[in-house]
Amino acid sequence: MVEDIKKRVFSLGISILVLTSSILFTLSFISQPVAGATLYVGGAGSGNYTTIQSAVDVAVDGDTIYVYSGTYYENITISKAPLLEHIPKSLNLIGEDKSTTIIDGGGLEGIKVGSGFWDPNEAINITGFTITNSSIGIQPNDAAMNIYDNIIVNNDAGIAPPIFADSTIKSIKNNNISNNNLGIIIDTTLGFKIENNEFYNNSQAIYIIEGGSGVYNNTFVGPKDHIYLSNAGGNISNNKFISTDEIGMAIYGNEHSARMYQNELINCGIDANTAADNGETTYWLKNWLIDISNTVNGKPIYFLNQKTNYTVPVGAGMIMLFKCDNITIKNQNISKTGFGIKTWDSSNITIVDNNISDNLNGIYLWSSEVIVKNNKISGHDKGIICKAGNSKIYHNNFYNNTNHTFDYDLTGAFIADEVGTNSWNLSKPYGGNYYDNWTTPDSDLDGFVDAPFAIYASYNVPFKYDYLPLTEPFVDFDGDEISDPIDSDDDNDGWNDTLEITVGTDPQNDTDYPDDFDADGNPDIIDPDDDNDGWNDTIEILAGTNPFDDTSAPVDSDGDGIPDGDPSNSQAWMDLDDDNDGVLDVNDTFPLDPLESSDMDSDSIGDNSDLDIDGDGVMNVDDPFPLDGTETLDSDGDGIGNNEDTDDDNDGVLDIDDENPLVPDNVEEDEPTIEEPEKKDNDLWWLLLVIMLIAIPNLILYISHKKSEARSKKQEEEKDPEEPEDS
Repeated sequence: MVEDIKKRVFSLGISILVLTSSILFTLSFISQPVAGATLYVGGAGSGNYTTIQSAVDVAVDGDTIYVYSGTYYENITISKAPLLEHIPKSLNLIGEDKSTTIIDGGGLEGIKVGSGFWDPNEAINITGFTITNSSIGIQPNDAAMNIYDNIIVNNDAGIAPPIFADSTIKSIKNNNISNNNLGIIIDTTLGFKIENNEFYNNSQAIYIIEGGSGVYNNTFVGPKDHIYLSNAGGNISNNKFISTDEIGMAIYGNEHSARMYQNELINCGIDANTAADNGETTYWLKNWLIDISNTVNGKPIYFLNQKTNYTVPVGAGMIMLFKCDNITIKNQNISKTGFGIKTWDSSNITIVDNNISDNLNGIYLWSSEVIVKNNKISGHDKGIICKAGNSKIYHNNFYNNTNHTFDYDLTGAFIADEVGTNSWNLSKPYGGNYYDNWTTPDSDLDGFVDAPFAIYASYNVPFKYDYLPLTEPFVDFDGDEISDPIDSDDDNDGWNDTLEITVGTDPQNDTDYPDDFDADGNPDIIDPDDDNDGWNDTIEILAGTNPFDDTSAPVDSDGDGIPDGDPSNSQAWMDLDDDNDGVLDVNDTFPLDPLESSDMDSDSIGDNSDLDIDGDGVMNVDDPFPLDGTETLDSDGDGIGNNEDTDDDNDGVLDIDDENPLVPDNVEEDEPTIEEPEKKDNDLWWLLLVIMLIAIPNLILYISHKKSEARSKKQEEEKDPEEPEDS
């Protein structure tokens, strides 16, 4: 009995299953057109469907649904049959005009494709529509899809698979995808192509997850990230990115190989990051090739992958280093890109003398042993971000950054094993960096702000300090690492800057410096004695000597520092008393002889040395009038020379009337005043006369006797000439 009941139940189950299968099979073909037919929606044609969904429901694989212009407020699901939503159909969905054939999703999915097994040789093609006001404009699933020549606008997401579902997009081409939060999301899809589309003002244009293929010849315009790759690869080429938000494409955690070439980025750049695997940092960027055919604002992008001993050529649009060593980045002008310079796992990097401005962030260092100096960093959210240690950051000028500096690790916490290893200043007189919001006070006027500048990590916690922030922007013309406002000799030409400015030479041009003929440290233009010969240049010029020749100097006989003058042409600069004897040269017969100043008798012998000053032939000692060449006697001692005295003997008788003008005439005896002197004179004369009368005869006799002896001797010699002398 029991076995019989079991047999009957089993038979009934089989019968029900067969009947159900037959009914479903039959329903699947009720009212179905022949495969490859065209179904019409809208318009005035007889038998046209009024909704797109009604046409889709009856279409079979290979059919075409043609939709006339109009606005269709629908949420369309494409699947094999109403009872089998998970099996997609292969069909063509075509709008009459993409500008006027509108699908309004009313906040839900505009077009949704069911999941299931599908033939890879079949696909769903959607073209000629405006799809708007949807949570997702087109939601692909397992079906292969080609989406082309549509306007996908004002949706939360333009094209996106269900959450956690894979998508099998084949091609998205020639669409205008605008004003969506997300333009396209592709998840775990390989072999797709996104090409010749226009993306405008989407918060994010393309988001590719775990897939890869090609993105070609698209135009991206808008303020946000255009392409975001998360562990995805492929080829990205010949696209144009125009942005105001500095990030054109972002690459994160990527283990796939990829190549970027011939992309043009305007006012935006590339951001990239790495992934962590099992607690150890694993870098995927080694699989990427980004060559210099990619440009930012017309300048090449340099992505150096595992390169060593290299200097980046001048003119880079942006620079990224991955696992590099000994790289120099110098004299670059990088602006309006995501990150001006970004490094990963690199060392011995020198970043010097660059102008990095108006990027999202200026310099991002995820590397150690980096020197960052002499750069101008301005107009960023963060000027410098340090996520590793052992670097030196000094002599940079920070302007108009929301945050000039950040020094922190991956997690936003302190780097425990690297605390204190980044240095932000040198010692005096070299100092640290210039920060435009940290310039005072400087109480000792040494060129350094009195208080240190705090280098922040996350959470506004000071992590490090620049202990010698500069009060003025760092400028170092001569390369001695002393800022010019502090450096007293900016061009290192040996001349003080203030002195150079005073004399009109350029303190920042080491070929333009003051002339200093005598090397005394005093420029010729202000040196009163250029040849250092002790004579003022002006005096030398006036005196006719060379102020640049120390062997050519004015004559200064009296050593008073004033050149000897020319009496015939006296000048104010001349010495008017060359021998300094108190007699002006013009009045000095001997202007160079301090012992002589006059020559009364013009015999070229100064009066102080002349024994006959008046040149009258009578020595000064015998001349009662040594200064009067016309007088030599004063017979009567009255102080009047005989030549001028009319009574030389002062006897009261004029010389003209006096027979003996030099001998006073006898005067009367009753004249007591002259009687005694005359008597004495007469006695002397008489005594002299007596002596002469006695001496003269004797002298005559003596002379006569001598002459007689001489004649006798001569006669004897003539008589015996040969007789011996002793005979």
